Amino acid sequence: MVYIGEYPKNPNTQGWEQFNASKSAMLSAFDQAIVRSKGRKVQTEHGRVAEAEFRKWLSDFLPKKYGVTSGFIISQGLGGCDDP
Repeated sequence: MVYIGEYPKNPNTQGWEQFNASKSAMLSAFDQAIVRSKGRKVQTEHGRVAEAEFRKWLSDFLPKKYGVTSGFIISQGLGGCDDP
């Protein structure tokens, strides 16, 4: 089913607007990085920007007891988890 305009207000779509806004921001930052790196001989900056934007989104999404680093999700050692 295709919706034009506003999504229906039901439990299956809760948070969808926030997710789409975050996705749009990540893609925009990625597109800007590609444009900035066009003149470089080796174009790798867009990958770093994409990873940084995703890490930022993921760290905001996950509970604060987890930290997000390059390639890893780690426990912060905060209370509330069953780890020794």
